[in-house]
Amino acid sequence: MRLDKLWRESGLASESRLAELYFNAWRRDDRNLTLEEAFYLCDSMMESFDLPPLSLAAVSAARSLRGTRWALCGGTAVNQLLRPRTTVDVDILAADRSTAISLLLRSNEFFQAQGCKLKHASGGEIDLLDTESGYWRTPKQVAKHALETATLQRVCGEDMPMVTPAGLIATKLGRANTDLMGADQDKVDIVNVLIKYGYQDLSGFGIALAMQEEYERLIARARQIRPEQREDTR
Repeated sequence: MRLDKLWRESGLASESRLAELYFNAWRRDDRNLTLEEAFYLCDSMMESFDLPPLSLAAVSAARSLRGTRWALCGGTAVNQLLRPRTTVDVDILAADRSTAISLLLRSNEFFQAQGCKLKHASGGEIDLLDTESGYWRTPKQVAKHALETATLQRVCGEDMPMVTPAGLIATKLGRANTDLMGADQDKVDIVNVLIKYGYQDLSGFGIALAMQEEYERLIARARQIRPEQREDTR
């Protein structure tokens, strides 16, 4: 099934949801396809088929920001590192947000939406975060180290920098340790990262004591879910 046809029929902007729909469409045809294989097929077909808005926005942003320091983070990184979940925008961590905004607007593919959000011509939105603002209750030093340790990953046919599993955990711990909206989802994301990738050493991020204590609680929760990881999580 063509990805562009599936996307138009679903009326959904989320690439992660598209991958799930694509996976389920193959299963209905009684084909033995794993979710990972579905993602691989989606990624390999993206260059020749029409991209959904979030993917178009991410690809355009990656090309416009080439040569600057930035990385995919937040829900966007979750969708790449873990199983997909619905996300409404592309989360980008930038070393210099004002420069990043200028470059994106200069491309004539983006226009200002609200706050630090930019909208792509396709309708997909970019949420620009920076290392100086302490986004999502994330301390500056944590955001900076997450950006410094980001690695290149293949996303939508493009090589894009993305925070590591450790960087994703560290940048989510600040809000996870609060009662703010989104904190519960951050906790779920952190536990899922631990289940899939095992214990992550956060010593280089300089996280505060309260964040470390929250991390220990989430490690314990991950161990309850996957007790077989008890021995290799440290």
